[in-house]
Amino acid sequence: MSKQHGMEMFQKKDEAHLKAMSEMRELMQKPEAMKAWFESKKKEFDALPEG
Repeated sequence: MSKQHGMEMFQKKDEAHLKAMSEMRELMQKPEAMKAWFESKKKEFDALPEG
């Protein structure tokens, strides 16, 4: 699902998504950076209020 979402945003040339995709591509080159990114996103997500 996230890949499809990424493709839709890419086709719309959504600036925020294009920037994020570029960052993700760079992170994928460095497994430890990717792991750290996922950890930070998980913490952000877990901190969100339920609802």
